[in-house]
Amino acid sequence: MASGIRKLFRNVKASFLKLRRMKINRNLLVYLVSVVLATIFWFLNKTGSYIDPTIEFRVEYSGIPGDKILLPGVTTSSLKVDVSVKGSVLLTTGTFQDFIRIDLSKLTLRNVPHADSTLKYISGDDIRQQIEAQLPTDFKFLKVQPDTIFLDFGRSVTKKVPVILDADISFDAQYRAADGIILQPDSVEISTSAIIADSVTCVKTEYLELLNLQEPVQRHVQFIIPNEVTCHTLYTDLKINTEKFTEQTLVLPIRQINTPDSILMRVFPQSATVKFFVGWANYQRISKDMFSIAVDYADLNSPLKSDLLSIKLIRSPEKLGVTDIRISPSSVEYLVERNVNFSSELP
Repeated sequence: MASGIRKLFRNVKASFLKLRRMKINRNLLVYLVSVVLATIFWFLNKTGSYIDPTIEFRVEYSGIPGDKILLPGVTTSSLKVDVSVKGSVLLTTGTFQDFIRIDLSKLTLRNVPHADSTLKYISGDDIRQQIEAQLPTDFKFLKVQPDTIFLDFGRSVTKKVPVILDADISFDAQYRAADGIILQPDSVEISTSAIIADSVTCVKTEYLELLNLQEPVQRHVQFIIPNEVTCHTLYTDLKINTEKFTEQTLVLPIRQINTPDSILMRVFPQSATVKFFVGWANYQRISKDMFSIAVDYADLNSPLKSDLLSIKLIRSPEKLGVTDIRISPSSVEYLVERNVNFSSELP
């Protein structure tokens, strides 16, 4: 603190010399210096005497019974504490915790008269003991508002919900996620009141922006947990393995499936172009025989029958990371005839 006062005097002296150089009216200069000196003496007087500030603390509860949960609304969430402390102590204490932790396992919880059995309260004496034990040494407790803590207990329900990543993710040209976007864990157990359990369907992460990615990503992403929900897991591990991709094109014959031997079906055209993306590491490993496309004769009996038959992807090398497979054309014309070379008679 002494160093702070010396610094203040140095600043005042520097300002005084600067004002002299500016040739300001002498009366104004005397007035300004008087105001500064009066402020300094007032400051020194106040920091040496006791002051009675009001400090607001949020309340954190521990020792909650395992089958219960505190419901927001009625439950007291903050306390205003009047304390007595020297001004100099308040200045030198710096920051201290902005919450009061109330350990319910060490207190007597009383029923609120003429109220639901889930409503409890803690007396002023118990609150005072908890606060005094957590205030800095030089702080003297005076009073607290409110002087009674109310608690609203509900039955706790535990359920497993998926983790939803709230993110804007994009990749640089020709880059993609080789294995998709991986979250570990991708689901978590939460506890909440039976009243709202059905409405809590997921746990969302904090918003994340990852644009024009080329390099792999691996980081912790914290959850955003609503006040009425308890989740012992606080974050998920996000992993994105980026890989440079290229587009490849193959021309494949169109096979037929489920066509009876008594039927001869012709399709036009008889081949189609298959385009897809694949990572550079697997580009040379791709071959035509890893793919198969076909039309299905059974589709002719579909209620959605049309003049065209859709081409289906029958086989592809998924393990090689092939993605975004597109077939062109996506459907073909067809002609059905009786197979004159087929005989149903047994030899």
